[in-house]
Amino acid sequence: MKTAKGLFKSMMGLLLGGFLVTSCQSEDFSAPIQAEGKGTITLDLNAMAGFETETKAVNEADYRDISNYTVEITDMNQIKTTYNTSELQSLVLPNGGYSLKAFYGEEKNASQDVFYSVGTTSFNVHGETADNPLAVSVTCKPTCAKVNVVFDDEMATYFDNYYVEYDTEKGSPVATWTKENVNPWYLLVNKNGEEVTATIHLVAKETYKPTDNKVSIEKKYTLSPNKGWTLSVAPSYTPSNGSLGIEITIDETTDSVPVDIIIPAEWQ
Repeated sequence: MKTAKGLFKSMMGLLLGGFLVTSCQSEDFSAPIQAEGKGTITLDLNAMAGFETETKAVNEADYRDISNYTVEITDMNQIKTTYNTSELQSLVLPNGGYSLKAFYGEEKNASQDVFYSVGTTSFNVHGETADNPLAVSVTCKPTCAKVNVVFDDEMATYFDNYYVEYDTEKGSPVATWTKENVNPWYLLVNKNGEEVTATIHLVAKETYKPTDNKVSIEKKYTLSPNKGWTLSVAPSYTPSNGSLGIEITIDETTDSVPVDIIIPAEWQ
C-alpha cells in the first residue's frame, strides 16, 4: 500500500509541476507577437493638382493636402472599409488581396466650386511585420481639366455682350463663361484626353455693326485631366475700313499658341 501511495503522489507531483511550467510560459509577454495570417501595411499617398493656383471658389492647395483624402480598402469578399490617411500609417490586415481607392472632392461634369481627385491601386498582404511593413503607394490626380477665359477690358468698347460656351463629351454646352465670370471652370474629361470645343459668342455694338451684329467663333483643343487651357480674347478694330474682329491667344501654361486675328465674314 505504501508503495502504491508513493507512486500516486509522485505522479501527481509530476502533473502539477508540468501544469505550473506551462502556466508560467503562457504568462511570458516579453517577446513581440505577430498575429498569424496577418500583415502590416503603410500608405504612401501622393496628391497631384498640377493647376497650382488658388481661387476664391476652389483652393487647389486643399487637393495637395493628403490629410483631406478618404481611403477605401476592399478585400477579396468585396467588403469595403473606410479610413482616413492617418490610420494607414500602420494598419494590420489579414493576408490576402486588396484594392485601394483614395479620393477627395466631388465629381461633376462641370463646376466652378469643386472638382474630384482620385487614385487606385491593388496590393497583397503576406504576413509583413510592423518592423518591415508593406508600403502601398497610390497617386491621386484630378479627373478634370481647368479652363479660363480672359476678356480684354476693351471688349466692352466694341461689344454689348460676349461669352464662351464649352462642349465636352458630357454635354453641349456643359459650361458657360460669361463676361462677368472670374473663376475657372473645371470640366470632367476623358482620362485619355478629349477634344473640347470653346464657342465664342459676340454681340457687336450698333456703332460697329456692319451687317448682322451676332457671330460665333469655334476653337477646339485637346484636353486631358489635370491640364489647363486659357483663352485670351481681345478686340481687333481697323478704323480705316471699319473692320471689327477679335484676337485669340490659347495658352496651356507651357505651350502658348500664336495669336489668331479673326474677322468674321459677316463683318468684313
